[in-house]
Amino acid sequence: MATSDYDLISGSVREEECKQSSGFQDQRTIARTERRQRRCIQVYQRQRDESLKETLHALENVIAFVVGERKSYRFGDYKQWEADFLRHLLGHTTFDEEHEFNEKCQLNYRLCDDRNSTEMQIGKKLTALLRHGGSLKNHMYPNGAVEMRHVFDSCGYYVNPAQQFQYGKEFAAFIQGNNEQRYFAEVELNNEWFLGRGFLLPWKTYIGCNQGHSTGIVQPTQNAHKLTTVN
Repeated sequence: MATSDYDLISGSVREEECKQSSGFQDQRTIARTERRQRRCIQVYQRQRDESLKETLHALENVIAFVVGERKSYRFGDYKQWEADFLRHLLGHTTFDEEHEFNEKCQLNYRLCDDRNSTEMQIGKKLTALLRHGGSLKNHMYPNGAVEMRHVFDSCGYYVNPAQQFQYGKEFAAFIQGNNEQRYFAEVELNNEWFLGRGFLLPWKTYIGCNQGHSTGIVQPTQNAHKLTTVN
């Protein structure tokens, strides 16, 4: 397989990160500001970047690069699912997309109290995992956040967001539209990354529960997450 179809490392796609605009930038949308003010999602400044603004700009372009692929053979379905999740939660959306997303958030707000809904069942599972740790104890940071892939690995098929929500934006609406604002998300763009190998992602996404989490201990080698955040 040709290298261009197999691996793209950060050094060879620096232009993609530094583009002045992406397909999802829209000066009219206020979604990203509103979501950061509500602290629904926070982005960690990358070590090699001089400012958080530079990291946010690079992250937006990398997400647009992944989502923009019509076929998922290069990146895999899950990468595109998570990119779609981040794109909507960060507000990299057009007016029409934001209108649709807000409707999904409102629907989720109602479904949170419906005992027969998939949303309530997923919420119960996530809350149990993130508040009490259990099998995730060794992956949990002091603020209660756990890398999302570890959380999903601990969820059965019928309560696994990646299985029950066809698109990442539906899980973003689940987080944003929760009637108690119970969950928060964090994202960290890697200094070096590969887009074509297995399930490795250009970023790490974390999810946590705002109330009653149990702090745990992570391995000393996993300290890249402990960066300064800027709201």
